[in-house]
Formats: sequence, C-alpha cells, structure tokens
Amino acid sequence: MVEIKVTRTKPVNLVYGNNMQSQVRTRAPLRQWKNDKQFVEGVSVITCTNRPEYRERIIANYMRQYYGPVELLVILNNNAANLGEWEAWSQSYPNVRVYQLDESATLGECLNFGVKHARYGYVAKFDDDDYYAGPYLQQAVDALKATGADIVGKCSIFVYFEGSDTLAIAHQDHEERFTSMLAGATMVINKRVFNRVRFKHINQGEDTDFQLNCNQQGIRMYSTNKYNFACIRRAQTDSHTWRVEEKEYLRFCQVVGQVDDFREAVTAY
Repeated sequence: MVEIKVTRTKPVNLVYGNNMQSQVRTRAPLRQWKNDKQFVEGVSVITCTNRPEYRERIIANYMRQYYGPVELLVILNNNAANLGEWEAWSQSYPNVRVYQLDESATLGECLNFGVKHARYGYVAKFDDDDYYAGPYLQQAVDALKATGADIVGKCSIFVYFEGSDTLAIAHQDHEERFTSMLAGATMVINKRVFNRVRFKHINQGEDTDFQLNCNQQGIRMYSTNKYNFACIRRAQTDSHTWRVEEKEYLRFCQVVGQVDDFREAVTAY
C-alpha cells in the first residue's frame, strides 16, 4: 500500500460540495502560461479501453461536461474492435478522435500516445467504467488555476457498488489539500508535466508509478473534494483490476448508505 502524505496550507476561495474552502496556498505552476504561445486553453480527455461494451459510458462522461473547450481521445487497445465503426460513431459527437493501437501495447503506452496527440494544455485521464459528473472538469481546472498545482485529482472518492446499490467513501478526509497520491482515474494534468515524467510501459499500477515519479521530480499534486466523481464497482468483481469482494472493499470505506440514484448524491455545483 502506498503511503499518502498531505499538506495543509492557507485557504483560498474555491467552493464546491459542502461549501468547503480549499486549504491551499497559491504558487507558480511548472511554467506560467501567460504569454506562452505553446499553451492552448482547454482539456484533452484521454480514455483507453479494450472493452467496446463501454462505448456509451465513455461518450456520456465526455458529453456531460460543462467545461469547454474540450476534446475526447479514445485509444482502442483491442484488435477485434472495428476502428472504422468507431470512427463513424465518433462523427456524431464534437471533437472526438479514435485511435487504435495493437493490443500488445501496454496501458502506459496507450496513455503516452494519447498525450502526444492531445491538443490542449490540460490532460484528463478518464477511465472507461467510472462516472464523471457534469462539473467535474470545471472543478479540476478551477483548482489547477487557483492553487498552482501541476496535477489535480481526488484522494477521497465516492465508490458505488452496483450489486447492492451501496454508496461509500474511500479515503475520507483527504480533501482540499496538497497530497502525494491521487486516485488514478481522477488525474487532470498540466501538459507540461510530461516533459519530465511519462507513464511507464506497464498494464497495472502505471498511474501509481507515474505519481511516485512526479513526487521525486517535485511536481505538486492537489486533491479537490470527493464530489463529481464515482468509482463504479460491478457485482462481477473478476472484471476489475483489483479483484476484491464488496465486503472486503467496504472495510476501507465509510458507508453512506443505499441510494436510488448515486449520480445525484455525488454531484455538486
């Protein structure tokens, strides 16, 4: 288990969710973007997938976002997927591009490929099976600008268990502060970071390895609050990278309760 280190600092006015103020201090990011002609304001969302059945969830997470400008890069990592079909499908949506890499390529390689083709100055890593509420990207970009962090994400996260309709919170109380580790599915990254650190060519733990390297490089990461994202745990636990039963997973969580619509519970404007 990776140790998470947090730093409390002076507050600025960032308000989301339960009207919580960020415990941060402003600082200069890796490089000031003002008058930087290489910086293009916007977010490039990168989703790597080898599961065509999640296509509608991928596009729903993207189309739901309030923030703009934004683009979606889908990196297919499945040789059986029909690229032409995916490209035709993508034409129905704005600023969506689909690429296909051989399935022998690792997840880390797929992510680096997406970064290379990203047009905008911020890169967001979206998993194909989780939930990203409408305000998610706006919250992240606001935090990047207000705190001067190089990477923004979430350490405390909502977890929704589909089998029992249970909503829980993992890593409670790791919110609104600088930290050494974030949930990999929640990282929104200043693209300049990739001049120093890339994803390792592995299929598991690439996000943890990336963050450990960022820590060594002095790249600062900030955890916003838990709202506007939910990790989705399916009843079929063998379909997850971390194949742990619900009962075991809940040992690391604070249970909110059973909910009719988890999306309403996790969304804050």
